[in-house]
Parts: sequence; structure tokens; C-alpha cells
Amino acid sequence: DDDCDGQINEGVGSTFYADTDGDGYGNAASTTVACTQPSGFVSNSTDCNDGNNAINPGASEVCGNTIDENCSGATNEGCCSVSATAVAGNVTCSGATDGSVNLTVTSGLAPYTFLWSNGLTTEDLSNVAIGSYSVTITTANGCQGTASATVGNNNQTQAAPTAINGPYGVCRNSTGNVFTTPAVSGATSYQWTLPTGATGSSTTNSITLNISSTYATGNLSVRAVGPCGTSAVFSRSVFAITTIPTAPSAISGPTTNVCAGSTQTFTCTAVAAASGYQWTAPTNATIVSGQGTQTVSVSFAANFGASGALSVQSQNCFGLSTLRTLMVYNIPGTPGTISGAVNNVCSGTVLTYTIAAVPGASSYLWTAPTNTTIASGQGTNSISLSIGAAFVSGTLSVRAVSSCGQSAARTALLNKNPLSPSAMVGQTTNLCGGGQFTYSVTAVSGAVSYNWTVPTGCTIATNNGNSIVLNIPSTFTTGTLSVQAVNSCGGTSTRTASLTRLPSTPASITGPASVCPNQVGVNFTTPAVTGVTQLWAAPTGATITAGQSTTSMTCTWGTAAGSVTVRSVNACGQSAARSKALTLLTCMEEEGGAPVEARTSDLNVYPNPNDGSFTIRSGRSGSYRLLSSTGQLIYEVQLNDSNNFTFEVSGLSTGFYFLQGVSGSDYVQQKVVVTNR
Repeated sequence: DDDCDGQINEGVGSTFYADTDGDGYGNAASTTVACTQPSGFVSNSTDCNDGNNAINPGASEVCGNTIDENCSGATNEGCCSVSATAVAGNVTCSGATDGSVNLTVTSGLAPYTFLWSNGLTTEDLSNVAIGSYSVTITTANGCQGTASATVGNNNQTQAAPTAINGPYGVCRNSTGNVFTTPAVSGATSYQWTLPTGATGSSTTNSITLNISSTYATGNLSVRAVGPCGTSAVFSRSVFAITTIPTAPSAISGPTTNVCAGSTQTFTCTAVAAASGYQWTAPTNATIVSGQGTQTVSVSFAANFGASGALSVQSQNCFGLSTLRTLMVYNIPGTPGTISGAVNNVCSGTVLTYTIAAVPGASSYLWTAPTNTTIASGQGTNSISLSIGAAFVSGTLSVRAVSSCGQSAARTALLNKNPLSPSAMVGQTTNLCGGGQFTYSVTAVSGAVSYNWTVPTGCTIATNNGNSIVLNIPSTFTTGTLSVQAVNSCGGTSTRTASLTRLPSTPASITGPASVCPNQVGVNFTTPAVTGVTQLWAAPTGATITAGQSTTSMTCTWGTAAGSVTVRSVNACGQSAARSKALTLLTCMEEEGGAPVEARTSDLNVYPNPNDGSFTIRSGRSGSYRLLSSTGQLIYEVQLNDSNNFTFEVSGLSTGFYFLQGVSGSDYVQQKVVVTNR
């Protein structure tokens, strides 16, 4: 304020306007007074938008928007141009109306309105026929433009069906046989041609046929019909079913880990001639869905067992096929025998043990004996077992395992020692007088030697390992011969036999179990033994009449029960006694001096005498004959549990009869007297 009048540059400065967007035009609302033009200011004030350098009085107006680019106070002055492109889509065939026109407006003030030559006012056309189409486009400011396109013909033909779905065959005199072809693009209807003997009609892609009683195999055909015409034909055979179907070739589904309480899905292979499938669930399982189809859901109850058989039969109008069965497993069964060495299990070795695969098992649980280790194979059906230095014996076990549980254990007792030698072969009794005798055992697997121990006074003449020739002196009485099998582990196992110069006890006595008092010619036998005689003894009252010192003795019995005995005798003495006890029967002598016949108190005829009707009763089963006094067979009777050992007789004439038969080892006879009635 050089002149101290309170103003700066008064009368000597100029007014300048801010040019923020740098387009050379200033903002009238933002000024400064200066002697010279400041930076960022201009001398004019005509910019209508100082924030956009494309808007100023010197700019050109852009058509088609709402911006006043030249600051004239109006928009789009001098503009009225509209540009657009139209792209046609052809129809598929001459009869179709599936053509289209896609319009794109490239310039002009939006929004637009449209008027097509066919009267439509949409931007694009769809579902139109062959022809030329034009459009007038009007902009928001009243400007107009045009575009056009011609819809052509692709000259396509109607697509044909590619399949007919339905049963492989049909039964004669059947109804409701449904066949379907997948929907064909462009088709508006379908033409079906039926085989001879079939009736039905449809213009859709599904038809239901009724089959006559004389139907024979023929072709079912179908065509698709649409704007492009009628398609080519598709045909398939529909067979006449005349036999029951074959069984499904397989059932697929889980066979292991089929746990109680679970629900599982199973599917059988398709059978061409089948109209359905009949499933049968395992015991304690239920088919919950899918019965009659190829795929079923089966629910296994809480009490479903270790395994069960799921079966399916294919069926048609002729019946059911044979069964196709699938075994399914819950908890596996107990494994079979463990294969591998059970004897001669030496320390420091690694041995293999195996079981057969168990149906239903997903793994196996082995438990090794003390002082052994499973080196490999746990979880499989074959392991390698490492034998420790301290091993003597122990139990190896294995269980079959599934996700549902595990089986009972299969075990094998392992031993360091070899198997015991088999029973010794050679003479052990009747060694009176001595001599050379051969003794042997069966060769033991894994044995490397045999140690024989002989009775006092005896010597080995020849040693052949598992057999020897033994010198027995004439003074020999009794003693024990033993042999040990020795293996490479150093283990031993012993077999012994008792030797004696006396003969062995007779093996048995064959003869009757009961006799009549004073019965003559009662015979007993015992098996023969070389080098001995037999010493028989009968009870008090009985007399040996023949056969003493032989294997067959005959005696006359006394009046009391008792036992027959026999001993074997050689020059050095006699064996222990073998005895047979006999019971005494109640017997009678028949009239006329007939032989004494056995009659047991177990056989009763009552009443006796009688009037021709009586009952036969016995305490034991047996076969009996009722004979007349002249020997004519009247009845043949079998008494047993089913008739409670009784038989009733009636209608006999006056006279006497004999009831004879065999009960066990006894011969029995009763005299029956029939008096006047």
C-alpha cells in the first residue's frame, strides 16, 4: 500500500482468473488482482468446468451424451447421427421359425426405441422365419437411424431317435409293456410302428404295448416328426419270451465287514429275458428297498451272525431262474489249522507260519509265544516268527479280524523238543526163554538220533536208529524199554514199553451172556496167541467137558450164575485172567422130552391160559414168532420202542401154541394155552 490509502495496486493492477485444469480458460468465480499475470491464472473467465480440460469454449461438442463440452449452455447442438449393426441367425430348416436378429447400437443419444419391419418393438428378434428384417432406431433427442439383416436357411433335416428303451422281451397275453425313446431335439411328435401281434398307440416318445397270445419276435420302430420333416427310422427287436430266464451272472457289493446293524447296497448283473429280480436276504437281515429291481438295500439286524447268503433270481412270466448267491461276512470264522513247525522249534531260527485265508477277514491278529517275536507279517495270514534263545515251548495263536470284530483264536503248541516217538512196535509179552527181538518206532520228523535204554540184563545186538534188535536173556522177568528222539535243538522226547516174560491177558471171551440151569454144550472161545495155551475155569457147579488148554472150551452149566475165566500160559507162568459173567435164566423143559429152551421172566403172555385173546409183553426188544402145535406160523411179531414192547393177539382157536424168538443174545420160548371160550 504505497500511498497509504488502505488498498494495494489500485489503479495500476489487472484482474486474473484461476485456470485449474490448464485448458487456457479461467474460472470467473476464482480471481486475483496483480500487476503481472500470476502462474495458474489467465485473463479470461469463460470456462464452464475448470475441473475438466476437455470442457471449455473452444472444445467441440460430442454427440450422443449429456455433456455441454463447448460451454454453450446446450448439449448435442448440431448432432443427429445414429449408428447400429444387425446380425442374423438362420433357421434350422425351411419349416422352422427359430431364426434370430441381434441388434447392436454403436452411436446416438440413449435411451433408444425400436420399430421393426414386422411390427415388433424389441431390440433383438427371436423365433422368426426366413426373410429380411429392418429396424428404425430413435434416440433420446429425436434422431433416427436404421439397420437391417436377412435370416437365411441352414437346410437341416429332422434328427432321428437313437434308442428305444424297454424290456428285452415280452410275454404272450401280457399288457402294460412300456417302451420309450429319449426326447429328440426339434421333434414335436413321434410315429411308432408295431411288430405283428402287438397293439398300442402314441404320438409321444413313450408307448405302452399289449401282446397277443400268438406273438412272435418282431421289430418295434419309431420316427421323430418336427418342422424339418420326419426323421429316419430307429428299430429294435422285441423278443417273445418262451422260457424262464438265466440266473444273474454275479452280485456286486461288500462281502467283508458287513456288520450287524448296518445297511448295505447290492446289485446283480442284468439278464436280458428278465422282467424283474427276486432277492432273498440272509438270516436276520431284511431287504428294505429295491425288491424286484437289480439293486437292493439290505439291513443287517443286531443279531446277524458271522456270515450269511444273499441270493437273487431273475424272473419273467415263465418263472424264476436258479439262484445266484453271494456270501457276506460279519465277524469272520475261526481260522483253520496253523501250518508250520510245531516241534523241533529251535532257538535262533526264523520260521514261517500260515493259515488259509478266512472268508470275511480284512486282517489277522497273531499272538506269539513267550520268548519269540513276530518278525514280519502281522495283519496277514502268514508270519515270520523269530525264536529266542530261552524258548522251550509256548502257544502261537491267530484270530481273523474285520471291522465288525474278531473271531475265536486258532492255536498251535510249539515245542523245542521233537514229537514223541510213535507207539513201540515189537513183542512185549510172552518173552519166556529169551532170545533176540526187534523193536521199532516210526521215524520222527526232525530227529537226528535215537537214544535207547534197555531193561536190566538185556543188551542191544543191532542199533538202526529208530529200530533195534534186543538180546533178552532166559532169566529175564520184567523191565522197561525206552527210546528218546533227539533233534538239532538238543531237545528229546521219550516213548516207553513194558516188557515181561509172561503172556498177555487173553483179549476177550466170546459166548452166551446167559444160560439155563444144567444147560449142556455151552461154548466159549478166545483169540489164539502163538506160544501159549489157555487155562479155562468155570464157576462152581459147572463142568468143563472139552477144550481145556485150547482157544475153545465147552462146558455143562450148573444151577447158579457165575463167571467163566481164561488165562494164557507159557513155560514161565500165566497171565492175568479174562472173565465173562453169565446170568441164569428161568427155563423149562418142553413136553415130549424136547430140549431145554430159555425162557426169560422178561417175556410174558397174559392171561395164560386164555380164551384166544392175550397180550405179549417183553422188557426187551426182539423178533418173535407164534406157532401152532404143528409148527404152522400164525403171527410174526417185532417188539420195540414204537409199540412199547407189547403185542395183542385175538381170535385163536382152542389148543396150545408156542411163542418163540430171539431177544438180544437169548433164545426164548413160551407155551400159550387157549381154552374153550
